[in-house]
Amino acid sequence: MEEGKLAVGSVSPKLAVFQSIAQLAPLPTLILTVQEIFGYSNAPALSYLIALIITLFGANTIVQMGRRFPHAGGYYAYVANGISKTTGIYAQFVYLFYQILNTAGAVIFGAWVLQTFLETFDIYVRGYFLLPIILVLILMVPYFGIKPSAYFYLITASIEIAVVALLGVFMLAHPAPSSNFMAPFVPSVGISSFALSIIYSLFFFTGYGSMLTIAEETKDPKRSIPLAAILGIVGIGILEFFFIYASQINWGTGLTSTFASSSVPPTYIASERLFGAAGLLIVGTFMYISLVKGSVAIQNATSRALFALSRDGIISKIFSRVHKRYRSPTGAIIVNEIIAALIISATYLTFYFVLNVKSGITEAAAVYIIALLTIGYLIVHVFANMSVPIYFTRKERKSLSIVKHYLFPIISTVAVLYALALSFTGLSGYMLSLPVAVGAFLVAVLIFVIWLKKKRPEVVIRAGEVIPELSE
Repeated sequence: MEEGKLAVGSVSPKLAVFQSIAQLAPLPTLILTVQEIFGYSNAPALSYLIALIITLFGANTIVQMGRRFPHAGGYYAYVANGISKTTGIYAQFVYLFYQILNTAGAVIFGAWVLQTFLETFDIYVRGYFLLPIILVLILMVPYFGIKPSAYFYLITASIEIAVVALLGVFMLAHPAPSSNFMAPFVPSVGISSFALSIIYSLFFFTGYGSMLTIAEETKDPKRSIPLAAILGIVGIGILEFFFIYASQINWGTGLTSTFASSSVPPTYIASERLFGAAGLLIVGTFMYISLVKGSVAIQNATSRALFALSRDGIISKIFSRVHKRYRSPTGAIIVNEIIAALIISATYLTFYFVLNVKSGITEAAAVYIIALLTIGYLIVHVFANMSVPIYFTRKERKSLSIVKHYLFPIISTVAVLYALALSFTGLSGYMLSLPVAVGAFLVAVLIFVIWLKKKRPEVVIRAGEVIPELSE
C-alpha cells in the first residue's frame, strides 16, 4: 500500500448510481420497515409519496453543490466550501459517526435478519455465529477496488429490483376482497399521526447520498453525480411506492392495523401465499443478499470518507493509503473493518454482561446501533442543506435562486429536524443513553476542531479542496 490517488474516473455514471441503490436496499426496507408507516397511517402510499418529494428537496443539495465540488468526502466538501472549513471538518466527523456505526450496525442487523429467516424453516442459529459472513465480504469486495463493487451492486440490485417489481405486480393482481383501490390515497387518521408516517417514510431513503463518496472515481462527476442522485431516488422511489400500494391492496385496505401488528412480515406472508415455499425462499434469500450489498456500499462510502480526511492531513495518513493495483483505500477499509469488529464486540458484551440481555441480544444490539447512527445521519443533512444558501449568498450571488438555494434546503431541513426531534422522544431504559452518547461525541469533536484550527491552521485551510483533475 502507498499514499496516493483513488482510481479517478474509472466508473461509469450508470454504475455509480448503484452505489446509492445498494445502500438504500429496497427489498429489506420494504419487508422490515414498511410496517412502521402502516402503523401510523391508513394511507401509507400517500405518506411515502410525500416523503419522496421531501427527499427530492434534499437531493437538491447534491444537484447544487455536486456540480461544483466532486469529492471523495461527499458532504464534507459541500460544507467546507459552503459554510466554513472548520464546519466541514466537524460535519465529516459526524458523517463518520453515522457511517462507521452503520458498518457495524449493518453487520449485526444482517445477522439478525438471517437468523429470523432461518427460523421460518425451523433452523435455529444464534445471530452472533452469522456475523463473520458479512464481516468477511465487506473486507474482500471493497479491497479489490470500486469496479468489482459496482458490478456486484449492478448484478445483485438488478435481481433485487426484479423480485420487488414482480412481487408487487402479483400482489396488485390479487387484491383482497375488501380492498378499495383509492383508499391508499385517502388518509383518515389525525394530522399528527399522518405526519409521523411521513417522517418514518423518510428513513426509507437513508443512504441516498452514498454515491457522493465515489465522485472522484466516477466519470464526469460534476454532471453525472447530481443526475445519478436524482435518478436513483426517483427510480427506487417509484418502485417502493408501487410496492407499498400493492401490499396494502393485497392485504386489505381496511386492515392496515393488522398489517402493522403482524408478527410475521406481511411480505413473507404474501410471497408464500402467491408462490409457495419457493417464493418465500427466493424473497428471503435476496433480502439477505441485499443486506450484504448494502454493507459493501457502506464500507466503500466510509472508507472514502476516512480517506478524504486523511488526505487533507486531519487524521492519520494510514487512512489515505491506496492499493498500487486496485487503487482502493485499503488502509481505510482495513481499519474501518477493525473498528466495526470492536464496536460489535463491545455492543454484545455490554448487552450481555451489563444490561443482562441474553434472549434476543442480536436484535437488541442492532436496534440500538441503528437508532444511534440515525441521529448522526440526520445532523449531517442539516449541515449539508445549510451549505447551499450560505454558499450561493456569499460566493455566487449572481446565480442565486430563492427556490433552489433557499426554499428547497429549508423545507428539507425542517423535515430533518422534525425527524431528529422524533429520535429523542419516547426513549426509556438503556435507550436513554442515546442522546448522552451523541452529545458526548459532538462535544469531543468540537474540542478537536477548535484545537485543530488553533494548532494546525495550515491543515484547516486545505480542508475539502477538490483535486486538480476535477477542479476545472
